[in-house]
Formats: sequence, structure tokens, C-alpha cells
Amino acid sequence: TAAANMQAKVDMKTVKERSKILQRLNIELSQKFQRQFLGQTAEILLENDNGQIYGRSERYFMVYLEKTSKKLRKNDLIKAKLVRYGKQGMCGYLP
Repeated sequence: TAAANMQAKVDMKTVKERSKILQRLNIELSQKFQRQFLGQTAEILLENDNGQIYGRSERYFMVYLEKTSKKLRKNDLIKAKLVRYGKQGMCGYLP
């Protein structure tokens, strides 16, 4: 970008402060977006199961599923009820 070629550089302390501000804003906006889907059922494409079943919704946010007795595999397309927001995405269960 043009900024990369500019003579005056932003000091590292300011860069880190701005980065933290943007990270907090990203979390806040992600939570706000995802909260509107609480209580709804979403299609989830399962990604993997390393003891935790999870995948991406049709709106691309992560959904972590409660344990189930159903046999689920990577690339399965399932429907899940979204019940709460977690640290890394939505939490849901199979209806």
C-alpha cells in the first residue's frame, strides 16, 4: 500500500494499541451479529471432531455442539439449534 512507502512510521506502541482496539471491536461486532440468531436453527457444515463437535454455519460463524449420541462426521451438513454465545462462537445442539 502507499502507507508502506511513507517516510514517517507509526511507533510500535501506537500500532499495538490500535491493534487491541480493533480486536475488541471485532469481537464486539461479531457477538452483536451472532446474537441475532439465538434461538434459531442453523445449517452447520461439520469441520472436525477432536473431542468437540463443531462446524461453520451458513453465515460462516463457528458453532460448537453439545455432545450427542448421533454419529457425526466431518463434512456432514446438519441442523442445530443455537442456544448461547461462547468465547469462540455460538453453542448449539441437535434438535
